[in-house]
Formats: sequence, structure tokens, C-alpha cells
Amino acid sequence: MGSLEETAFETIRIERPTDGIVVATLNRPERLNAMTVRMFEELEDLALAVDSDLDARALIITGAGDRAFCAGYDLDDAEELSSLSPMGMLVRQERAARALATVRSIRIPVIAAINGTAAGGGMSLVLVADIRLATPSAKFNAAFVRIGLSAGDMGSSWLLPRIVGPGRSADIAFTARFVGAEEAEEIGLVNRIVPADSLLAEAIAMAELIRANPAGGIQLSKRSLQANMEVSSYPAALELENRGQVVLTRDEEIDIPAALEALRREYADALEHTGAPVPGPAVAGPAVAGPAVSRPVTTDRTNSGEGGFMLQFEPPKLETLTLEPLEGGSVLLTVNRPTRMNSLTVKMFEEFNTVAYALRDTDARALILTGSGDRAFCAGFDLDEIGVIATMGVREFLRFQEVAAGGFAAIRGLPFPVIAAIHGAASGGGLALALAADIRLVAPTAKFNAPFVRLGLSIGDLGTSWQLTRLVGPGRAAEIAYTVRTVEAEEAVRIGLANRLVPSETLLEEAFTVARQIASNSPAGIRMSKRALQHNLENASFAAALELENRGQALLTRGEDMTEALTAFKARRPPRFTGQ
Repeated sequence: MGSLEETAFETIRIERPTDGIVVATLNRPERLNAMTVRMFEELEDLALAVDSDLDARALIITGAGDRAFCAGYDLDDAEELSSLSPMGMLVRQERAARALATVRSIRIPVIAAINGTAAGGGMSLVLVADIRLATPSAKFNAAFVRIGLSAGDMGSSWLLPRIVGPGRSADIAFTARFVGAEEAEEIGLVNRIVPADSLLAEAIAMAELIRANPAGGIQLSKRSLQANMEVSSYPAALELENRGQVVLTRDEEIDIPAALEALRREYADALEHTGAPVPGPAVAGPAVAGPAVSRPVTTDRTNSGEGGFMLQFEPPKLETLTLEPLEGGSVLLTVNRPTRMNSLTVKMFEEFNTVAYALRDTDARALILTGSGDRAFCAGFDLDEIGVIATMGVREFLRFQEVAAGGFAAIRGLPFPVIAAIHGAASGGGLALALAADIRLVAPTAKFNAPFVRLGLSIGDLGTSWQLTRLVGPGRAAEIAYTVRTVEAEEAVRIGLANRLVPSETLLEEAFTVARQIASNSPAGIRMSKRALQHNLENASFAAALELENRGQALLTRGEDMTEALTAFKARRPPRFTGQ
């Protein structure tokens, strides 16, 4: 396969609007850019050529004209399909699917700029892109069943449920209805709607944001996001992420000290108007108190009579975190470095492990996780400490990465629900910490971003590439990862990154209320529910998921809580659960 300049295309037009950015236009406007055997061949050739071009940093795919992105397989060409033998049709199908799989697998981000109809194979091509921008006239459908074929075509049946969910996928596949641009944006099929006259300009601007970051970080971010869609196990995803970060810290093209200084200046510019402390030399002084909140804290360890008992546990000695038992059996964990925007340190990662170890065998009903002060939930890894990774040996850094990821994994793996109450910045590792929670409540000041690639690192860090894709979908995760843009609180709720937006002054109270609601239910049922939800995110087989669920229910029917619930219902009184 030759270079892009050496390759002659008949159905695709190639342009380079700026350095490192390739625009590929499906160029059959008179046929609504419909696919042919030749176009599939050229899509594969295009992908191979772009992938071998080390100067290429992003690929934009769009359609010629203003009527269609790609209207699917050309019906004139499709007539011959019925004359092919079964093996001949299988070969044709495999080549078409291979072309789209090759486009999806290239090392650089692929942006689809969708200017009209994307039907059948055209929608399949849209789905293999990492990021999707659409005009108001864009519309999508899976027309396969209309012609006696299956919606399982060229990867659609695998990608579509992971992007929009299985229920919406079934609706789109079985009805063959069109999905308009607004609905596509709402369900996550596209990232954003942009005006038709600025579609290509918006796609190029996004590609330039991507190009501004180190190539290695972007490449391994894409690899992590895609691989961890397929890795069924969270621990296996952490293994992949840890090794990717080790590789990137040894990349000779990345100047980590310079990247750190640039990021520090960027933070300074962004935070100057707020008066928030900028990551830099540590500031001595007392902890900054957040909004005054009445915390239901007591040392009484008898049955509280509301939501269960008071937790019997002695908090471990901590330097960077505080741990407080709450009435009703819940616990409040606060990231306590307000003068440093609650940024993460090596010591803090160790203390997350300590906290999880101290709590895992207790009868706690819920853990509430928040940040001290009113400026940040957690601003990521402390920029002063992060510089030490450049001096670590490979084994030393891998061990550090494993301890850090292990701390968050231990919080995520606690047997009872974790509720994050998020105000201010949740950046980098702070985003990863928020993702480790089961439920996320956000104040209007909350904002999320993943600046890993700004440092030449990957979003494959601390479980982010595994968790984020499952929460917001692969397209939104890719945009957040590659562009490093900030997601504000309202958008976070809209796309599923957060559960609910609540006023800043009542954020902790709302978290306490959720914890009390959880504590009012069967503790055994809650713990088995968390286990089922987390394990069945990792279960590759529906049959295996049913086996786990069946055994869980069988165990719970032999506990005291179900009997108590039935007795309380008949007596018309609140149940008194024990979890036994």
C-alpha cells in the first residue's frame, strides 16, 4: 500500500486542509455517496495509507454534496448479490466488513462529519468513527430488514448497543425507522449538532485540538478506549492501562517537565478569576472549610433506630483523607487537601487502599465521598509530585501505577454503595475518583475533564478508559479524551456522567439523604445488588449473568431480611433489617 499521495482513488476525494489532518470525502454525490465494491476497497486502502503516514494526526470522513453522508449500499450494485453463491456472498461481506474494521482500527482518531442521510452501510461507517458531528439535516437508519437482511452488518450489531444502549438499538434495528439529528444527539449516536455551513470547519477545529496534544498519548488513549470496550474484566482493563502509562513515560518525544509547566500556566489562566489556588508550591495553613452542613455524626454505637445501626469501627490514622462515621451506618470520606485543590499524592493513593481495607469487612451501609473546601472535588494528581514519574525506573513506575489504580479499584470494590458528592473541579485522577463511585451527585460548580494527553499520557489511567466508555458511550468518551474539553455539571447529568444536579449549599445533605434511603433497605439485598451490577458489567455472557443472579436470589431468600420484610408488610410497620 502506497502513501496517500501515491494512491489513486475513484470514489473518495482526499484533502489536507492543515498539517496532520486528512479529510476523506465520499465522492459519489449523484448516487447519494452510496457504497460500491470499489468504495469498500478504497476505504481499506485509505485507512492503511493514513495509518502508515506518521504525520497524520486525525482523519475526517464526510460526504460530497448536501443531501447525504452515505446512503448505504448502491442498489444498482446490490442487484448482483442475489446471483452470488453463498461462499461468494460471504467473501463479499467479509471484505466490506474488513474495510470498515480497518478504518476503525487506525492509530489516530476518526471524526465523522455527517451531512445528511447515513443509512444501512452508511450508518455502519458512522459507527466506526471515534467522534461524530452532524448537521441538523442528518438522519440515520438501519434499513437492512427492509430488504430481507439482518441489522447484524459490518459491525453495527456490536457497536450500536454500546453507543446508544440495547433497548434503543432494538428499536432502530427492528423498525428500520429514521433517527433525526436531535434524537441522535440526545441518545449519544452523535456527539454534537453543528450548522451545515460550518460542519467541516467544526470537524477541522476539533482535529486541531487533537493535534495539539502529544501523538503518543492520543494513540494509546484510543487503544485503551477501544480495547477496554472489549475487555470484560475491570482488573484486566487496569493491567492494560498501567502498562500503557509506563510506556508513555519512557517516550523520548515527550518532555514531561515542559508539559507540566504548560499545564500549570493553563490552570493559572483558567482559575485566575475565581481566586482558587493554582497547583504549584504547597501552601501551608489550616484546612479551608466548605459550606456549613449539619452532619449526622455521633459516637453512639447502639442501634440508631433509623436506617440501621451506628457503625462499629475505628477510623484509621490518615494524613490526606478524613473518615467520619454517620448516623444510620454510613461513612463520610473527605479528600482533605483544600490548599492544593484536594489534588492526589502518592500518600493519598496509599490511604485510599487503607480506607478500603478498614471498611470492607464492616457493616457499613454506604460511603459518601467528597472534597474539602468549596473549590474542588479533586483536581487530579499534584503537579509538583507528578514530576517524579520522569525519574522513576520502569518497575518503580509500574508499581506506583498499580498502587494508584489499586486504591481507586478498592474504593469501587467496597461491598456497599459509594456516593460521590462533587463540587468544583474533578480533573484527571479526580475524574477517575468520581467514576469509582456508584452514584454521582453534582453541584452547579462541578466540572470534569481528562487532561492526561496534555502531559503525553493516556486516558487509560486509573480505570478511566473502562468506566467512562460504559457511562457516557464511546463517542462521548473519545471526545472528552482527545480534546481535553471540560464537561460542565448540566452536561454531565445529561450524558449520564452524573446522576443529579443539586444546589451547592445542599450537596452533602442530598448525599446524606441518598445514603439514608439506601440504609432503609435490606443491607444484604443492597450488597448483593451491587455485586450483581458490577460483576455483570464484566460478564461476557447473558447466561452467566443469569446464573449469578439466580444464586444471589436463592441465598437472600434464606436470610432474615426477606422474612422481616414480609412480616413488617403484614403488620403495616417499617421493617427492621439486620442484613443477616
